[in-house]
Amino acid sequence: MDRPASQKYLRVLSVLDVALGVLSIVAGVVALSGGTFLGVGSGRIATEAAAALEVSIAGQAYSILGVLALLAGLFALVEGALGLRAARDATRIMPVWAVSFAGLVLGIANLAITASQQGDLLMAAIGMIASALMFWVANNIRSQA
Repeated sequence: MDRPASQKYLRVLSVLDVALGVLSIVAGVVALSGGTFLGVGSGRIATEAAAALEVSIAGQAYSILGVLALLAGLFALVEGALGLRAARDATRIMPVWAVSFAGLVLGIANLAITASQQGDLLMAAIGMIASALMFWVANNIRSQA
């Protein structure tokens, strides 16, 4: 693949990464605030101690998921922003290459953890494929430089 085509693919993948990063940040804020409300309101919602404990644990789980979604969104946002910068100037591809490699490693780890816990493999696979595509395009541009 020639450099101009690779840079076009990088631009498209970067725009998608930025959009998904923003959506992930919004989802993380929603999950974080929902988890906080569940954790704070556990005494008012449930009158029995066991039910209050279940609500509190659910609130903590939503809070943890919210923080993880925020971090994933920030990572995707940085990856997309670096990709957009490198799509204009191919000499700035190394930060994109490094971040996309880290994203690929994290995507593989996420897929393995999700598979071991019998979670939603589709979303984990989509995330890993997106990271793999970003790394492939960045590696292609880097090898042509």
